[in-house]
Amino acid sequence: MKKVLIISIPIILVSILLSTEYKHLAMTIFQLLYYHGTSHQDNKIFPSVTMEGNQTIKKFERNLIKYDKSKYNFTKYSSETFLVLHKNKIVIEEYYNNYNENSYFNIYSATKTIVSLGIGILHDRKLISLNDEIKKYLPFLPFKDGTTIENVMKMSSGYSIPKIPTMVDMGFDYFAYNLTDRLINYKVDLNPGEYFLYKNLNTQVLGLLIEKVSGQKLNDFIYENIYKYIGRDKAIWSTDRCGNIKTFCCLFLKNEDFLRFGKLVLDKGKIGDKIIISEQYINDVFTPDYKLISIKEGGDKNYFYGLQGWTINTHDGHKIKYFWGMQGQFDIIIDDLDLVISTFGNFKGKGYRKIIEKIILEMVEDVRKIYSVN
Repeated sequence: MKKVLIISIPIILVSILLSTEYKHLAMTIFQLLYYHGTSHQDNKIFPSVTMEGNQTIKKFERNLIKYDKSKYNFTKYSSETFLVLHKNKIVIEEYYNNYNENSYFNIYSATKTIVSLGIGILHDRKLISLNDEIKKYLPFLPFKDGTTIENVMKMSSGYSIPKIPTMVDMGFDYFAYNLTDRLINYKVDLNPGEYFLYKNLNTQVLGLLIEKVSGQKLNDFIYENIYKYIGRDKAIWSTDRCGNIKTFCCLFLKNEDFLRFGKLVLDKGKIGDKIIISEQYINDVFTPDYKLISIKEGGDKNYFYGLQGWTINTHDGHKIKYFWGMQGQFDIIIDDLDLVISTFGNFKGKGYRKIIEKIILEMVEDVRKIYSVN
Protein backbone atom coordinates (compact mmCIF):
# COMPACT_ATOMS: atom_id res chain seq x y z
CA MET A 1 0.00 0.00 0.00
CA LYS A 2 2.81 2.41 0.90
CA LYS A 3 4.55 1.68 -2.40
CA VAL A 4 1.36 2.45 -4.33
CA LEU A 5 1.04 5.80 -2.53
CA ILE A 6 4.68 6.71 -3.25
CA ILE A 7 4.12 6.08 -6.96
CA SER A 8 0.64 7.61 -7.11
CA ILE A 9 1.30 10.97 -5.45
CA PRO A 10 3.80 12.26 -8.08
CA ILE A 11 1.52 11.03 -10.88
CA ILE A 12 -1.46 12.88 -9.37
CA LEU A 13 0.59 16.07 -9.02
CA VAL A 14 1.81 15.82 -12.61
CA SER A 15 -1.76 15.21 -13.80
CA ILE A 16 -2.92 18.40 -12.07
CA LEU A 17 -0.06 20.39 -13.59
CA LEU A 18 -0.93 19.10 -17.06
CA SER A 19 -4.10 21.17 -16.97
CA THR A 20 -2.20 24.38 -16.16
CA GLU A 21 0.29 26.68 -17.87
CA TYR A 22 3.03 24.42 -16.46
CA LYS A 23 2.03 21.45 -18.60
CA HIS A 24 5.40 21.30 -20.38
CA LEU A 25 7.21 21.25 -17.03
CA ALA A 26 4.80 18.52 -15.93
CA MET A 27 5.67 16.43 -18.97
CA THR A 28 9.37 16.77 -18.15
CA ILE A 29 8.76 15.66 -14.56
CA PHE A 30 6.70 12.73 -15.79
CA GLN A 31 9.47 11.63 -18.16
CA LEU A 32 12.04 11.90 -15.38
CA LEU A 33 9.86 9.76 -13.11
CA TYR A 34 8.96 7.23 -15.78
CA TYR A 35 12.31 6.72 -17.44
CA HIS A 36 14.36 7.57 -14.31
CA GLY A 37 17.62 7.51 -16.18
CA THR A 38 19.12 7.19 -19.63
CA SER A 39 19.54 4.37 -22.05
CA HIS A 40 21.16 3.39 -25.32
CA GLN A 41 17.57 2.80 -26.49
CA ASP A 42 16.48 6.40 -26.05
CA ASN A 43 16.33 6.85 -29.81
CA LYS A 44 13.14 4.75 -29.56
CA ILE A 45 11.65 7.20 -27.03
CA PHE A 46 12.38 10.63 -28.49
CA PRO A 47 11.67 12.06 -31.94
CA SER A 48 14.75 12.05 -34.14
CA VAL A 49 16.41 13.17 -37.35
CA THR A 50 19.02 11.24 -39.30
CA MET A 51 22.27 11.51 -41.19
CA GLU A 52 22.41 8.94 -43.95
CA GLY A 53 25.53 6.82 -44.24
CA ASN A 54 27.85 6.54 -47.21
CA GLN A 55 28.12 2.86 -48.07
CA THR A 56 30.92 3.55 -50.56
CA ILE A 57 33.23 4.13 -47.58
CA LYS A 58 35.17 0.95 -46.98
CA LYS A 59 35.24 -0.66 -43.58
CA PHE A 60 38.58 -0.51 -41.82
CA GLU A 61 40.87 -3.44 -42.48
CA ARG A 62 41.37 -5.82 -39.57
CA ASN A 63 44.72 -7.02 -38.28
CA LEU A 64 43.59 -8.36 -34.93
CA ILE A 65 46.17 -8.94 -32.20
CA LYS A 66 45.99 -12.11 -30.15
CA TYR A 67 46.18 -11.45 -26.42
CA ASP A 68 45.23 -12.98 -23.09
CA LYS A 69 41.57 -12.00 -22.80
CA SER A 70 41.37 -13.16 -19.21
CA LYS A 71 44.11 -10.71 -18.29
CA TYR A 72 42.95 -7.85 -20.52
CA ASN A 73 39.19 -7.93 -20.26
CA PHE A 74 37.74 -4.54 -21.15
CA THR A 75 34.45 -5.24 -19.38
CA LYS A 76 36.21 -4.03 -16.22
CA TYR A 77 35.72 -0.55 -17.71
CA SER A 78 32.03 -1.38 -18.28
CA SER A 79 32.78 -1.46 -22.01
CA GLU A 80 30.21 -3.10 -24.25
CA THR A 81 32.18 -2.54 -27.44
CA PHE A 82 35.91 -1.82 -27.72
CA LEU A 83 37.79 -0.95 -30.93
CA VAL A 84 41.43 0.04 -31.33
CA LEU A 85 42.75 1.52 -34.57
CA HIS A 86 46.50 1.49 -35.18
CA LYS A 87 48.13 2.60 -38.44
CA ASN A 88 44.74 2.60 -40.16
CA LYS A 89 43.86 -0.98 -39.18
CA ILE A 90 41.62 -2.24 -36.41
CA VAL A 91 43.84 -4.34 -34.16
CA ILE A 92 41.47 -4.96 -31.23
CA GLU A 93 37.75 -5.55 -31.67
CA GLU A 94 35.59 -6.78 -28.81
CA TYR A 95 31.83 -6.90 -28.20
CA TYR A 96 30.11 -7.87 -24.97
CA ASN A 97 26.58 -8.46 -23.65
CA ASN A 98 25.12 -9.46 -27.02
CA TYR A 99 26.24 -6.26 -28.75
CA ASN A 100 27.92 -6.43 -32.16
CA GLU A 101 29.27 -4.24 -34.96
CA ASN A 102 25.73 -3.32 -36.01
CA SER A 103 24.64 -2.08 -32.58
CA TYR A 104 23.78 1.58 -32.11
CA PHE A 105 24.82 3.52 -29.02
CA ASN A 106 24.05 6.96 -27.68
CA ILE A 107 27.39 8.76 -27.52
CA TYR A 108 25.86 11.29 -25.09
CA SER A 109 28.15 14.28 -24.44
CA ALA A 110 30.77 13.07 -26.93
CA THR A 111 28.32 14.74 -29.33
CA LYS A 112 29.58 18.09 -28.01
CA THR A 113 32.98 17.60 -29.65
CA ILE A 114 31.34 16.80 -32.98
CA VAL A 115 29.30 20.01 -32.76
CA SER A 116 32.56 21.85 -32.06
CA LEU A 117 33.98 20.48 -35.31
CA GLY A 118 30.98 22.04 -37.05
CA ILE A 119 31.81 25.40 -35.46
CA GLY A 120 35.36 24.93 -36.71
CA ILE A 121 34.15 24.64 -40.30
CA LEU A 122 32.28 27.95 -40.01
CA HIS A 123 35.36 29.51 -38.42
CA ASP A 124 37.70 28.20 -41.11
CA ARG A 125 35.42 29.65 -43.79
CA LYS A 126 35.47 33.01 -41.96
CA LEU A 127 31.69 32.96 -41.60
CA ILE A 128 32.20 33.56 -37.88
CA SER A 129 35.00 34.56 -35.54
CA LEU A 130 35.30 32.97 -32.12
CA ASN A 131 35.72 36.53 -30.79
CA ASP A 132 32.27 37.52 -32.08
CA GLU A 133 29.66 38.20 -29.43
CA ILE A 134 27.10 35.42 -29.37
CA LYS A 135 24.28 37.99 -29.36
CA LYS A 136 25.39 39.15 -32.80
CA TYR A 137 23.76 35.97 -34.12
CA LEU A 138 21.34 34.98 -31.33
CA PRO A 139 20.21 38.26 -29.73
CA PHE A 140 17.35 36.65 -27.78
CA LEU A 141 19.70 34.76 -25.45
CA PRO A 142 20.18 36.16 -21.92
CA PHE A 143 23.99 36.33 -21.94
CA LYS A 144 25.81 39.37 -20.59
CA ASP A 145 27.20 41.87 -23.06
CA GLY A 146 30.65 40.86 -24.26
CA THR A 147 30.00 37.10 -24.09
CA THR A 148 31.77 35.58 -27.09
CA ILE A 149 31.38 32.38 -29.06
CA GLU A 150 34.68 31.28 -27.53
CA ASN A 151 33.28 31.80 -24.01
CA VAL A 152 30.37 29.54 -24.86
CA MET A 153 32.65 26.89 -26.35
CA LYS A 154 34.92 26.89 -23.31
CA MET A 155 31.99 26.48 -20.89
CA SER A 156 32.72 29.94 -19.50
CA SER A 157 29.66 31.81 -20.77
CA GLY A 158 28.46 32.81 -17.30
CA TYR A 159 25.63 30.34 -16.77
CA SER A 160 24.58 30.13 -13.12
CA ILE A 161 25.36 27.23 -10.82
CA PRO A 162 22.12 25.24 -10.61
CA LYS A 163 20.31 25.32 -7.28
CA ILE A 164 19.29 21.72 -7.75
CA PRO A 165 21.59 18.65 -8.02
CA THR A 166 23.61 18.66 -11.24
CA MET A 167 22.16 15.39 -12.55
CA VAL A 168 18.61 16.66 -11.98
CA ASP A 169 19.46 19.88 -13.84
CA MET A 170 20.90 17.83 -16.71
CA GLY A 171 17.75 15.72 -16.63
CA PHE A 172 15.69 18.83 -17.31
CA ASP A 173 17.93 19.49 -20.33
CA TYR A 174 17.58 15.91 -21.48
CA PHE A 175 13.79 15.77 -21.22
CA ALA A 176 13.04 19.40 -22.09
CA TYR A 177 9.90 19.93 -24.15
CA ASN A 178 11.43 22.99 -25.86
CA LEU A 179 15.18 23.48 -25.44
CA THR A 180 15.10 26.96 -26.97
CA ASP A 181 12.68 28.08 -24.26
CA ARG A 182 15.02 26.59 -21.68
CA LEU A 183 17.93 28.59 -23.12
CA ILE A 184 15.93 31.81 -22.98
CA ASN A 185 14.84 31.31 -19.39
CA TYR A 186 18.01 29.94 -17.79
CA LYS A 187 19.82 32.42 -15.52
CA VAL A 188 23.21 33.90 -16.35
CA ASP A 189 24.86 35.31 -13.21
CA LEU A 190 28.59 34.77 -13.65
CA ASN A 191 30.94 36.91 -15.71
CA PRO A 192 31.94 35.49 -19.12
CA GLY A 193 35.46 34.18 -19.52
CA GLU A 194 36.11 33.86 -15.79
CA TYR A 195 34.97 30.42 -14.64
CA PHE A 196 34.72 26.96 -16.19
CA LEU A 197 31.26 25.53 -15.48
CA TYR A 198 30.27 22.51 -17.53
CA LYS A 199 26.73 23.01 -18.85
CA ASN A 200 24.82 21.24 -21.60
CA LEU A 201 23.11 24.46 -22.61
CA ASN A 202 26.35 25.95 -23.93
CA THR A 203 26.46 23.31 -26.65
CA GLN A 204 22.76 23.75 -27.34
CA VAL A 205 23.60 27.39 -28.11
CA LEU A 206 26.37 26.27 -30.49
CA GLY A 207 23.91 24.10 -32.40
CA LEU A 208 21.56 27.07 -32.83
CA LEU A 209 24.53 29.16 -33.97
CA ILE A 210 25.45 26.64 -36.69
CA GLU A 211 21.84 26.58 -37.89
CA LYS A 212 21.59 30.40 -37.89
CA VAL A 213 24.83 31.00 -39.80
CA SER A 214 24.60 28.07 -42.23
CA GLY A 215 20.86 28.25 -42.88
CA GLN A 216 20.70 24.46 -42.49
CA LYS A 217 19.45 22.11 -39.81
CA LEU A 218 22.35 20.91 -37.70
CA ASN A 219 22.14 17.28 -38.86
CA ASP A 220 22.18 18.40 -42.52
CA PHE A 221 25.16 20.69 -41.95
CA ILE A 222 27.20 18.03 -40.11
CA TYR A 223 26.29 15.48 -42.78
CA GLU A 224 27.21 17.68 -45.74
CA ASN A 225 30.50 18.87 -44.27
CA ILE A 226 31.76 15.93 -42.20
CA TYR A 227 29.65 12.81 -41.98
CA LYS A 228 29.28 12.00 -45.66
CA TYR A 229 33.07 11.74 -45.82
CA ILE A 230 33.48 9.46 -42.79
CA GLY A 231 30.16 7.90 -41.83
CA ARG A 232 29.40 4.54 -43.38
CA ASP A 233 26.07 3.83 -41.66
CA LYS A 234 23.06 5.94 -40.83
CA ALA A 235 23.31 8.08 -37.69
CA ILE A 236 20.30 9.01 -35.56
CA TRP A 237 20.02 12.28 -33.63
CA SER A 238 17.33 12.82 -30.97
CA THR A 239 15.28 16.01 -30.80
CA ASP A 240 13.02 17.55 -28.20
CA ARG A 241 9.24 17.52 -28.72
CA CYS A 242 9.46 20.76 -30.72
CA GLY A 243 12.04 19.45 -33.17
CA ASN A 244 15.13 21.12 -31.68
CA ILE A 245 18.12 18.80 -32.11
CA LYS A 246 19.75 17.90 -28.80
CA THR A 247 23.17 19.22 -29.70
CA PHE A 248 24.71 18.42 -26.31
CA CYS A 249 23.95 14.70 -26.51
CA CYS A 250 21.95 11.95 -28.09
CA LEU A 251 23.70 11.20 -31.35
CA PHE A 252 23.43 7.46 -32.00
CA LEU A 253 26.28 5.82 -33.92
CA LYS A 254 27.79 2.44 -34.61
CA ASN A 255 31.21 2.01 -33.05
CA GLU A 256 33.23 2.05 -36.26
CA ASP A 257 31.63 5.35 -37.32
CA PHE A 258 32.37 6.79 -33.88
CA LEU A 259 35.96 5.63 -34.37
CA ARG A 260 36.13 7.58 -37.64
CA PHE A 261 35.58 10.88 -35.84
CA GLY A 262 38.67 10.10 -33.76
CA LYS A 263 40.54 9.19 -36.93
CA LEU A 264 39.63 12.59 -38.39
CA VAL A 265 41.24 14.22 -35.35
CA LEU A 266 44.28 11.92 -35.60
CA ASP A 267 44.66 12.93 -39.26
CA LYS A 268 44.58 16.63 -38.27
CA GLY A 269 41.25 17.33 -39.92
CA LYS A 270 42.06 15.76 -43.29
CA ILE A 271 40.61 12.84 -45.24
CA GLY A 272 43.18 11.92 -47.81
CA ASP A 273 44.08 15.23 -49.49
CA LYS A 274 40.80 16.91 -48.54
CA ILE A 275 40.91 19.33 -45.61
CA ILE A 276 37.67 19.02 -43.65
CA ILE A 277 38.73 21.18 -40.68
CA SER A 278 41.97 23.08 -40.26
CA GLU A 279 44.78 21.54 -38.22
CA GLN A 280 44.97 24.72 -36.13
CA TYR A 281 41.33 24.45 -35.13
CA ILE A 282 41.67 20.74 -34.31
CA ASN A 283 44.58 21.64 -32.02
CA ASP A 284 42.53 24.37 -30.35
CA VAL A 285 39.67 21.95 -29.63
CA PHE A 286 41.98 19.99 -27.32
CA THR A 287 43.99 22.88 -25.86
CA PRO A 288 42.79 23.96 -22.38
CA ASP A 289 42.52 27.57 -21.30
CA TYR A 290 44.57 27.57 -18.09
CA LYS A 291 43.28 31.00 -17.11
CA LEU A 292 39.82 29.61 -16.40
CA ILE A 293 39.02 28.50 -12.87
CA SER A 294 36.89 25.39 -12.44
CA ILE A 295 34.21 26.71 -10.12
CA LYS A 296 33.03 23.26 -9.04
CA GLU A 297 36.43 21.64 -8.54
CA GLY A 298 37.84 23.57 -5.61
CA GLY A 299 39.27 26.40 -7.67
CA ASP A 300 41.52 24.19 -9.80
CA LYS A 301 42.76 25.70 -13.03
CA ASN A 302 41.29 24.28 -16.22
CA TYR A 303 44.00 21.99 -17.57
CA PHE A 304 41.59 19.51 -19.17
CA TYR A 305 39.02 21.24 -21.47
CA GLY A 306 39.40 23.17 -24.70
CA LEU A 307 36.77 24.01 -27.31
CA GLN A 308 34.37 21.21 -26.32
CA GLY A 309 37.16 18.61 -26.30
CA TRP A 310 39.01 16.96 -23.41
CA THR A 311 42.72 16.28 -22.87
CA ILE A 312 45.13 14.54 -20.50
CA ASN A 313 48.89 15.07 -20.39
CA THR A 314 50.53 11.87 -19.16
CA HIS A 315 53.64 11.70 -16.97
CA ASP A 316 55.63 10.05 -19.76
CA GLY A 317 54.98 12.86 -22.24
CA HIS A 318 51.96 11.62 -24.19
CA LYS A 319 48.97 13.85 -24.86
CA ILE A 320 45.66 12.06 -24.84
CA LYS A 321 42.78 13.79 -26.63
CA TYR A 322 39.29 12.47 -26.10
CA PHE A 323 35.59 12.83 -26.74
CA TRP A 324 33.64 11.86 -23.61
CA GLY A 325 30.03 10.85 -23.12
CA MET A 326 28.45 9.73 -19.85
CA GLN A 327 28.39 6.01 -19.02
CA GLY A 328 31.69 5.43 -20.78
CA GLN A 329 31.42 6.60 -24.39
CA PHE A 330 35.00 7.43 -25.41
CA ASP A 331 36.83 8.35 -28.58
CA ILE A 332 40.49 8.50 -27.49
CA ILE A 333 43.28 9.81 -29.72
CA ILE A 334 47.04 9.59 -29.09
CA ASP A 335 48.88 11.20 -31.99
CA ASP A 336 52.41 10.01 -31.30
CA LEU A 337 51.26 6.39 -30.93
CA ASP A 338 49.05 6.57 -34.07
CA LEU A 339 46.26 5.21 -31.93
CA VAL A 340 42.50 5.70 -31.72
CA ILE A 341 40.36 3.86 -29.17
CA SER A 342 36.58 3.90 -29.55
CA THR A 343 34.42 2.36 -26.87
CA PHE A 344 30.78 2.36 -25.85
CA GLY A 345 29.98 1.55 -22.26
CA ASN A 346 27.43 1.31 -19.51
CA PHE A 347 29.37 2.71 -16.56
CA LYS A 348 26.96 3.30 -13.68
CA GLY A 349 29.44 4.84 -11.23
CA LYS A 350 29.94 8.53 -10.63
CA GLY A 351 31.33 10.05 -13.80
CA TYR A 352 33.49 12.75 -12.26
CA ARG A 353 36.31 13.91 -14.48
CA LYS A 354 39.13 12.65 -12.22
CA ILE A 355 37.55 9.19 -12.11
CA ILE A 356 37.13 9.22 -15.89
CA GLU A 357 40.76 10.29 -16.39
CA LYS A 358 41.89 7.33 -14.27
CA ILE A 359 39.77 4.92 -16.35
CA ILE A 360 41.13 6.33 -19.62
CA LEU A 361 44.75 6.12 -18.44
CA GLU A 362 44.27 2.50 -17.34
CA MET A 363 42.53 1.67 -20.62
CA VAL A 364 45.35 3.19 -22.67
CA GLU A 365 47.99 1.44 -20.56
CA ASP A 366 46.29 -1.92 -21.13
CA VAL A 367 46.35 -1.34 -24.90
CA ARG A 368 50.02 -0.37 -24.75
CA LYS A 369 50.87 -3.49 -22.72
CA ILE A 370 49.11 -5.69 -25.26
CA TYR A 371 51.36 -4.20 -27.90
CA SER A 372 54.48 -4.73 -25.81
CA VAL A 373 53.87 -8.48 -25.57
CA ASN A 374 53.09 -9.01 -29.25
